[in-house]
Order: sequence, then structure tokens, then C-alpha cells
Amino acid sequence: MTTTILLLTLILPLITSLILLLFHPPQNRALQLNCLIHFFVLCSSIYFFQLVRTETQLLFFENWIRLDALSTFYFLIISISSFLIALYSQIYFSKEALPESSVLRFIMLWSFTTSMGVLVLISNNIALMWVALEATTVFSAFLICAQKSKASLEAMWKYLILCTIGVAFAFIGTLLIQVSAQNLNVPIHDILLWNTLNEYAPLLDIKFVKAGFIFLLVGYGTKAGLAPMHTWMPDVYSSAPAPFGALSSGVLINLAVYALIRFIPIAEKATAYSGWAHHLLLGMGCLTLVIATAFILFQKNIKRLLAYSSIEHIGIIALAMGLPGIGVWAGLLHSFNHALAKIFAFFCAGRLRQIYGTHDMNNFSSTMHICPLWSSGLLLALLTLIGAAPFAIFLSKFKILQALVGSQTWFALAILILASSLIFITILKYVMMMSWKKLDSHLPKEPTSFLEKIIVASFFIFLITLCLWIPSALRENIDQASQIIMGVRL
Repeated sequence: MTTTILLLTLILPLITSLILLLFHPPQNRALQLNCLIHFFVLCSSIYFFQLVRTETQLLFFENWIRLDALSTFYFLIISISSFLIALYSQIYFSKEALPESSVLRFIMLWSFTTSMGVLVLISNNIALMWVALEATTVFSAFLICAQKSKASLEAMWKYLILCTIGVAFAFIGTLLIQVSAQNLNVPIHDILLWNTLNEYAPLLDIKFVKAGFIFLLVGYGTKAGLAPMHTWMPDVYSSAPAPFGALSSGVLINLAVYALIRFIPIAEKATAYSGWAHHLLLGMGCLTLVIATAFILFQKNIKRLLAYSSIEHIGIIALAMGLPGIGVWAGLLHSFNHALAKIFAFFCAGRLRQIYGTHDMNNFSSTMHICPLWSSGLLLALLTLIGAAPFAIFLSKFKILQALVGSQTWFALAILILASSLIFITILKYVMMMSWKKLDSHLPKEPTSFLEKIIVASFFIFLITLCLWIPSALRENIDQASQIIMGVRL
């Protein structure tokens, strides 16, 4: 039964794509089918999440497929994100002037991306993981230009070229990791399996491991949005439909982060737990945070603001991964919180753009009067993203600060506090301006559907609850996942 569920999770999104390609159902039916498929993926992730609580690992197909606490944690993130985006897409595309064929193409490519994303998370073979991640880049690139324009086409090619170059770096890193294991006394078909590399990491050639990890950091870091390889993200987010911005923040960059942190325990064991890999991530996180902050201060476009906010939070996650112990634990929690908050921010920004016809925040006046539901949602999402209490990111950011103080990493602590303070003030100013700025035009009050109210209310509950209470199952999973990253759990 377990194998059947796993296969169905991989195959059903592909079948959905074929159905859309061959039968061209009406748009509303396609959107409903998309919701149903992603609900199944969500149920599957919960099933494996619970199963791994009692098993150290699950292995399938001669160990090529593997699930553990780390993979099921990110599986849960992308499945929750994908299902919520599927629900929101029913609202968004019903109010968007797009040809039905463009919407069907969007859902079809999205389904392919979902299937490849699941494959990234369950692959025990690091080469197969690389192939699946590259496939998500190719399929998702064409989602950017659903709204055809010169800007969206340029953004698509920029995303495709830069992320493909990045993944090419990751391919070189993967080869170097393989070369580091050439003297191991293991069967040749097992040499690329993650659990084999992790087990024999102290015996790997340290020179090739270090070189490989640097290439992997640059390669997968490009896809994740780490600076200075982040340049594709603002253009893509500002040109693509809101569901793609949410999909990228909730799913695609988390897949890249997952692929990168899989190699931390291998690098740390190979270097005798010297902290070498953690120091690299700490440095990259600080650099990313500084660059993101500098650009956030001068943004006027709401989607570009959210893009630089994603870069900021990826920097915070990388910084946290550079702090063994509670830092890694907090970084995982921050990944979960950021995914939820950011997709909600894109939901709200997308609906407000449909109402006001612009992404320029200077033209978002009196949003609390015109559309109180989505304006309140944007207020909540942005307050969460800047780390205000009592919202989810406040807790994870506080834990990261605690880890920085505990490790006496004062320089990184100063950068995080200064960057967070500047971003807090800047985004709070934007929120006040958009929500209560005097009305310049006489737009009618926007009606909202029951589904819209359910979505916004759900996020209110999630983002407040996750600051005040972390479910025991999630806490236990994060404990186990952080132990895997730190190399103390297989």
C-alpha cells in the first residue's frame, strides 16, 4: 500500500497534465481537478509524515527512493503550499482576463512541476535529485509568461538561463561528490546514493568534497535566491501571475534549499565536523541579507518588494543553517513559516492588483475601504514577514537570534538585527500607506466570495497559532530533521 501511494503521488499529476492536453476540459473543471490532485498530494505527504515518525527511514526500489524526517518535512511544506495555491487559483483565474488555453497550459505545466518536485524530495540518488530539480526549472519557466508581454518573456528567459546555469554548477558539484567517493569499497550503483555517501562521509576525499559543496552552494543557491545569484527573482516575480510567485516562494525555492542542505552532513563529516560548511552558509546568509535589505528600502512595486523579501528570508534560513544546534532547528521552522506567510502575501497582492490594475504601491490607496478582506490579509502577511508578534515568523526569528547569541556570532547578530529593523520600519510604512492613505479614486467596494473568506481566515489562524503553539508532531519532525542535517541521525 505504501509503495502504491508513493507511485500515485508521482503519477497522478502527470496523468492530470495528459488529461488537460488531450481533452481540453472547461477552465473551471480543470481548476477543480487541479485542486483535487493537489489535495491528494497533501494527504500523501501527511501519510508519509506520520509514517516516518515511527521509522527512521523508508526505502523503496533498491534504495533509489528514500523518505526520512527531512524529506517529509519539506514534502509537507510544498504539499500545503500547492494545495492552498490551487484553491486560490480558482479565484484568481476566474477574475483574470486570460485565454482559457493559457490557464489550461498553466495547470498542465504546474502538474508536471509538482510531480518533479515530489521526485526531488524522495530521491535517494543525488543525480536523480539533480535531474528532477532541473525538470522543475524547465516546466515552471513557462508559467511565468501566462500573461504574455515583453516583460514576462524577458523574465522567463532570464529565469531559465540563470537557473539552468546554476543547476549546471550543481551538476559539477554532484560529479565532484561522486569523484570524492571513488575509492570507497561499495558497489558502483550505490556510490551516488545519499545514505551511502552519508555513512562513508569520513572516508571521502576532502578536497573533492569541499570543491563539490562550493559548486552545489552556488548552483542550488542560484535556484533558491541566495545573493549574488538572486538577480532573476525580482524580474520574474514582478512579471509572472500571482500564483506563480506563490508557487516559487512556497515550493520551488524550498526544493532548492532542501537539495542544498542534504549535503551539509556529508561535508561536515568529511571535514571532521570542523564547521566548514556551516561557516560558508553563515557567510552567504549574511551577504544575502545585506543585499536584500538595501533593495527593500527603495521598492515601489509590491511584487518586487515580495521578491526581495523572499531573498531576505532565504538569507535568514542560510544564516540559521550556519548555526549548528538550535540554529538549524530554527532555520527549518523559519522555512515552514516563511512559505505560508509569503504565499499568502502573493495571494493578497494578486487580488489587489486585479482591483487596482497596478503593482505600484503608491496607487494602492485606502485598500481597507475598497477591499477590507484582502487588505487585512496583506497587512497580516506583511506583519508576519517582518517578524512582528504574535505571528509565526516572530518565533523562528527569535530562536535564530537566540542561536546567534549562544554561539557568540556577534557580527552576524548585528547584521540580522540591523537588517530586520530597517525592513520592519520600511515595510510598516508601506502597509500604513496602502491601507489608510486617503482615497484618490472612487473605486467601488470589492465583493468577496465565501472561498476568499475561508482562505484569508485560514491564514489568520495558521500564522497566529504557529507563533503560540507548535503541534507536537511537527516539533518532533523538526527535531529529527535537524539531527539529520547536523549528522547525528542517519
